[in-house]
Amino acid sequence: LGNNYPHELSGGQQQQVALIRSMASDPKIIFLDEPYSNLDSRLKEKIRDQMLHILREHKISALLVTHDPEEAMFMSDKIGVLNNGCIEQFGSPIDLYLRPKSTFIAEFFGDINILEGIVKDGSVSTVLGTFNCSQKFNNKKVKIVIREEAIKLFSTNNIDLNTKDKTNFVKSSYYGYVIEARLLAGSSLVHLSLKVDEINFHFHARIPGLNFFKVDEKVIVATDPKQIFIFEQ
Repeated sequence: LGNNYPHELSGGQQQQVALIRSMASDPKIIFLDEPYSNLDSRLKEKIRDQMLHILREHKISALLVTHDPEEAMFMSDKIGVLNNGCIEQFGSPIDLYLRPKSTFIAEFFGDINILEGIVKDGSVSTVLGTFNCSQKFNNKKVKIVIREEAIKLFSTNNIDLNTKDKTNFVKSSYYGYVIEARLLAGSSLVHLSLKVDEINFHFHARIPGLNFFKVDEKVIVATDPKQIFIFEQ
């Protein structure tokens, strides 16, 4: 495309040229403002992977602005999340994902389910089960944030929660019913209903790979407490 005029290039091609041009002077630091915004998803993955290797190889520091949490986690050693013009939390990607300081941070890094409850003696009871939490929340109203991937579904015909990797799961006292399921690339999103005293609670569960649950199927619901976060309201 060397003989083409700039306006003859597609938006994605122009963005690639801009990235290459920014690297040409061998900078020590580079500022990137939504650098992959005009690229389709496949090309975006390819370009950001190549750029990450170039930055590391040449020891170039980068300050990247993005609204894409996956992009932030993939590209960054440290992330600062802005909320209303202020840094709400700053740390490593794994720190922000596993130890969010607010509902805003937890939701930024993945879709969530939200419940409310009142803490009694260091635990809070919900339709999904009873979860332990800090004593500092005793007698306070809290918001329970549950990642979609934290909710595990098991067939009523075949379940064993006593294996080593499942012993800490919190099992719900109520059965769930599958409303619908959608395949999303490498995972399936299952819409789930739990009925308690004529009240229907709606949850989303993200399970790896293909979904084998049928619509209206009764399932046992368990939750991984490592992916539950409790915040005072």
